[in-house]
Amino acid sequence: MKIKRQEAFDIAVKAIKALPPSERNNAAIEYLETARSERYIKWDKDKILDAMNTWKNEHGRNPTIKDLKDPMLPSAGTIINIFNITASEFFRTYFPSPPSRHLHKYSNRTADEWVADFIIQYETILPSSAKDYDLHRRSDSPTWVSIAGYAGVSTWNELISFTGVNSHCLKRKYRLKSEVKEWTVRSSSHFLEEYLKLKEDIEEILCTE
Repeated sequence: MKIKRQEAFDIAVKAIKALPPSERNNAAIEYLETARSERYIKWDKDKILDAMNTWKNEHGRNPTIKDLKDPMLPSAGTIINIFNITASEFFRTYFPSPPSRHLHKYSNRTADEWVADFIIQYETILPSSAKDYDLHRRSDSPTWVSIAGYAGVSTWNELISFTGVNSHCLKRKYRLKSEVKEWTVRSSSHFLEEYLKLKEDIEEILCTE
């Protein structure tokens, strides 16, 4: 015996309503009621892309993962099953969001430039700890946590190791190896000259661990 989709939802909702009231049962009823109102589509790649483009034309922007609650769009699980990638990857690949128009507080320099700036400030401050660095850094520069994020590390010790500064002596060594990417500094000529001078000074320093 075959029944229609709506009939199946009706039976399920009626059966749950006959159970003792509970938060779990109420959530199940709400889910089924929402699902019952959604349009049933047998999704494939073309239909998903068509639905996304239709949504885009109607709303004037690319859809995002948050818009999947729209009954005219497939669920995240459907996207995963059909495209074999996560919903986030799907949107990054097919419907990327435009760059944010809001300028970050530290967007006046690149990540590499801020890491290079950290090296310069560290040599000036010679901090005894991460807290000491944040306390004495320039007010217009990021905290060490932000710098660590730019460098792709997460702890103070990892940042010290990554940048080559040595927290155990008053001087530090910073050796550039051919296989290591040179810092990219595209800031003002003053900042560039300061950085290059620092690099020359550092290469002459011999500091034991």
